[in-house]
Amino acid sequence: MSLPIISINSLLKYMKMKINKIGFFILIALSLNSCFDSCDEYGKTFSDVKINSWLVNTNNLEVYFDFNAINQLKSEYFKATQVKSSREVDSAYFVSDKRFIAKIPLDNISFSENNNVEILFLLPDRQGFTKCFHFGADDVYYLDIKVKISKITGNVFEVTDLDWKESTVKKETE
Repeated sequence: MSLPIISINSLLKYMKMKINKIGFFILIALSLNSCFDSCDEYGKTFSDVKINSWLVNTNNLEVYFDFNAINQLKSEYFKATQVKSSREVDSAYFVSDKRFIAKIPLDNISFSENNNVEILFLLPDRQGFTKCFHFGADDVYYLDIKVKISKITGNVFEVTDLDWKESTVKKETE
């Protein structure tokens, strides 16, 4: 029985071809890892934010906001939100998957001027709360709320000029 004769050149060409194919597939896999994000398929978190009502409760003006969000996100997602609010806001939090409340101390509202109040919510990555997936570090979703509060007289206030925007920061790595 005779063995096939393989030249060194043939062997090197074969190995080079295999290495190039493997390298190509590794490159494709790494590229897909950095751009695959099924959480993006849901689109924006919020489709609408509105001022529902406000009332004076002890030493705070409580402003109630209603919102519409994507159906895949439930109350647990919104309750896991962190707040980075302005100095005027005592606290702000989500009470359901349709409403959040901001509490503004009455001492922070001037009678002689319009008071602009800003609340910044940091919402968690969706993949812990839905069936979506992505590689890399957790994404951060932001909801920035701005309103104007006017003190009419005594404990009578007006909340107007709601402006809101949503943004996302996608992190590639931790």
